[in-house]
Amino acid sequence: MADIIVTRTEPGARATAARLSTLGHRARLVPLGLIEPVMTDAALAGALNAAPAGAVLALTSANAARRLTGIGVDRARLIFAVGDSTADLARQAGFGDVESASGDVRALARLIAARSVGPVLHLRGEEAAGDLAGALADAGLACRALVIYRNAPAPDAPARARAAIRAGASVVLLHSPRGARRWIDAVGATTIAHIALSPAVAAPLREAAISDITIAERSDESSLFDALARRLERA
Repeated sequence: MADIIVTRTEPGARATAARLSTLGHRARLVPLGLIEPVMTDAALAGALNAAPAGAVLALTSANAARRLTGIGVDRARLIFAVGDSTADLARQAGFGDVESASGDVRALARLIAARSVGPVLHLRGEEAAGDLAGALADAGLACRALVIYRNAPAPDAPARARAAIRAGASVVLLHSPRGARRWIDAVGATTIAHIALSPAVAAPLREAAISDITIAERSDESSLFDALARRLERA
C-alpha cells in the first residue's frame, strides 16, 4: 500500500481518491485549485445557442464538460473531446454525438481536421493546455475560444501539502502543468515520487531539478495509474 497525495481539483479529486482506495492505497486529498465559473449558466447557454447551426464544440478538459450539465442548449450539437473521461462527462450531460481524441490537444486537432467540420467553438478555462486554435488554423478551420471557468489557487493547499508529506506520503499525482507549478510553489523540490499525466505536466518538475518523475504514456487517468504502478514496482 502506498500513501498518495491527490492534487487535482474537485470533483475529480474524490473520484481519483476512490479509485486509489479500491487498489488498497491511502489517498490524501490536497486539491491545489478551486474551479470557479466565469459565466453564469444562462450566459453560457445563450452563447452556445447563438453559435452557428453547423458549429461544433471542442472540450479540452473535464471541467469544461461539467459546465454543460443542466444548461438549456441543443444536445444534438456535435462535441469533440480531448479524452475519454471528458467525452463520458459530455455524454452524461445529455449530448449524444460525442467523439473522443483519446489523447492531447494535438490529437484533438487532428480528429477535428479529419472530419472537415464547420466552425469550432472551444470551451475552455482561463489557462488552456496547448494551442487548439493555432493547430486548427493550420488545417484551415476557424476556432473561437469561449472561456467558461477559471482554476483559482486553493488558499490552504500549501499547508495541507506539507502536512501530507510530514505524515508519510511518498507519491504525488499531478494532472496539469498548472498543478505541477503550484505543487513546486507549495513544497519545493521534494524527494517523493512524482507521477505526471503528460510530458507537459513533467516539464515544470524538471525545471525545478526534480528527478523522481514517472510520466503516463497517454494523457488519461488510466495511463496515470499505470505509471503509478510502474513506479511502485521499482520502489
